[in-house]
Amino acid sequence: NTGLPDLNIDAIAISGTNIYAATRGGVFRSINNGSSWTGINNGLPAYVWVMTIMAAGSNIYAGLDSRGVYFSENSGNSWRATSGLPCANVKSMTTSNSSIFAGTAGQGLFKSTDNGNVWSKSGEGIPDWVSITALAVNGNTLFAGTSEGLFTSSDDGSSWVKGILGSQIQAFAIKGNTILAAVYWGGVY
Repeated sequence: NTGLPDLNIDAIAISGTNIYAATRGGVFRSINNGSSWTGINNGLPAYVWVMTIMAAGSNIYAGLDSRGVYFSENSGNSWRATSGLPCANVKSMTTSNSSIFAGTAGQGLFKSTDNGNVWSKSGEGIPDWVSITALAVNGNTLFAGTSEGLFTSSDDGSSWVKGILGSQIQAFAIKGNTILAAVYWGGVY
């Protein structure tokens, strides 16, 4: 953990040999399997809380508290703000086909089909007031873990159906066709 001053890690992502950590002090990168870390915050706002991070090749997306999504196309060496999101607390992100999804805290689900340059509202069927804390993809099905439980979409996020799990979902893990949901104060399903 050398070089990682904030041990409260909100999310991690891996791209090739790089590991990225989202913290309340910005984004940190390790190029040696986590032995040492370097802050990579050039272009991010000062005093930033990065709530989630996602890697798609050398493109890295950081979801910020109250500041939307920032994008890096050079493995995190520099960042720029994306447009089209309100001043959103972005809590979760995923990719499906050529789309990027950003789940927010009480402002809905957003989708971009151009690497985050423009975002539009997505998620008919998920109430805007819920917090979308986890997003995952398995095959052609998208999963949204929210403060009100599970929602699924089979049409690239255009419409969503509430699932049977009604507890707040914090995270997903997928292996093959098995999908696990970590539930706040409820275990793993």
